[in-house]
Amino acid sequence: ATLIERMEKEGVISQANQDQLLAFAASQLPGRRHLSVQWFGGEPLEALEAIEYLSRGLLRLAEAAGATYTATIITNGYRLSGDVARNLAALGVTTAQISIDGDRDLHDRTRHEAGSAGSFDTILSNIREASPYLRVKLRVHVAPFSAGSVRDLVDTLAAGGMAPHIAEIYFAPLFNYHSV
Repeated sequence: ATLIERMEKEGVISQANQDQLLAFAASQLPGRRHLSVQWFGGEPLEALEAIEYLSRGLLRLAEAAGATYTATIITNGYRLSGDVARNLAALGVTTAQISIDGDRDLHDRTRHEAGSAGSFDTILSNIREASPYLRVKLRVHVAPFSAGSVRDLVDTLAAGGMAPHIAEIYFAPLFNYHSV
C-alpha cells in the first residue's frame, strides 16, 4: 500500500479529497495574484506524499493563473531532515515553524518517539540541516511547569551555535496544560 493509502486509514486526506481540493483551488484562482498555503495539523510531515502531490498541483494551478505561490509548514521538526527541507523548498515552502516544549530534559519527557529517549537533539540537528532551505521559526511552548526551563533552552541554543539557523524565536503560552 502507498503512504497515501495507509494514511487515509489513519484519517489523512484521501486522494479523492486531494483532487477535489485542487479543483476547488482552480475554481478560486482566476483573478487572484497570489496563493498561500499553510500545512499543519497533527504532524503534517507524516503525510509528506500528500503534501508533495498537492503542492505540485497548486504550483501548476498558480502558474497557469499567473499567480505566485508560497507555503509554510508547522511541524514538530522530528522528520524535517535536510533532504525533506530541500524538497519542500522546491515545492514552494518558504518557512517552517517548529514547536518545542522547553529545554532538552523537559522536551524529551513530553515528546519522544515510541521507544526512544527523546526528540530534542534530533530536532536541533534537523533545524541545522533545514535552515539553508527554509526560514526556521522556533515556537517555544510555555506553561507554569515549563517556564523555568526557558532560560536553559536559550543557553542550550546559544551554546549549540543555533543562532544562524533560527530566523525567529517566540514564546507561546499554553493553556489547558497539565504538569509533566
